[in-house]
Amino acid sequence: MIVSAVSNPSSSNQLAIDSGEYKTPSGKTILIQKDSSTYSVPILASKVSAGPGCEWSQADFRELRMPTLEKFFLGYPKDDIFAAEVVGDSMQDIDLIDGDFVFACHNLVRGNGIYVMALDTEVIVKRLEIDTVERKLRIISKNSDYPDKVVDPDRVIILGKVIGWLHRYAN
Repeated sequence: MIVSAVSNPSSSNQLAIDSGEYKTPSGKTILIQKDSSTYSVPILASKVSAGPGCEWSQADFRELRMPTLEKFFLGYPKDDIFAAEVVGDSMQDIDLIDGDFVFACHNLVRGNGIYVMALDTEVIVKRLEIDTVERKLRIISKNSDYPDKVVDPDRVIILGKVIGWLHRYAN
């Protein structure tokens, strides 16, 4: 990925898919030139809650995509990768905080781990432990302020297993 800064205050404050321009908070415009080592990841339209939950609407994606190093997704089918913005503090003990973006693999449901999922009417990012004997799912927050939930599998739609995240340090 080649990144260069130019001054263009008239640009929008979003990533432009075609032009590769991004306006930073300081007003500089960054040009991102795609090459064979980058991949544009679709971003889930709903934010995912690391807290009590965000309202769920069927998986829809934002018009914009997030350019990411393809190397980050080695070993995963890149067409199954999506990003989602995190809101809330229930996963703060693993440094997954409000404003971070998680990357998840849609068709990867393999054992316990951090997942993006819909629970009833909420879309959340939590640790999921699968109890095959009791046929229950334990949904675990990584913040002691939030209790674990034990639910029937028919209440959960797994959107994808988290394979990494982009962390934003809070001021």
